[in-house]
Amino acid sequence: MHWYGGSFNICVQINFDDDRPDIILRLAKVRVTTFRDEKVKNEVEVMKFLRQHTTIPVPRIIGWGLTADSPRGLGPFIIMDYVEGEDLSDLLQKPNDDKEAPLTLNPDLDNKTLDIIYRQIAGFMLQIYQFDFPAIGAIAQDSERPNT
Repeated sequence: MHWYGGSFNICVQINFDDDRPDIILRLAKVRVTTFRDEKVKNEVEVMKFLRQHTTIPVPRIIGWGLTADSPRGLGPFIIMDYVEGEDLSDLLQKPNDDKEAPLTLNPDLDNKTLDIIYRQIAGFMLQIYQFDFPAIGAIAQDSERPNT
């Protein structure tokens, strides 16, 4: 089991003893996100939408639930496939042992690597740009909030 923490989520990578692939349990952090249930619901809808309508690599959602569904009261959660990869920030940033130092683009990064990264991001952006939604807001409709 491995733990990962970001600004808004805590992720637990769960390894199995058999041949099953690893999974991620993703939990919205407490006291960081105001509407945690709404956040997770919207993220699930966006992930499903992107998997269905684009070729952008998005993990498959195995299951998810709101705070009321959480067996241990941990809050809203998503269980998804673990996807092997590298953090973009790790690829781009200048190596530095000082964890408090500001992130700086690595000046030794070769142009070929940068070109691959920029082309991938541009391809993702072009796929997302093709969609025309009738309003600004979340993909998931929340009956308690008006459309914007």
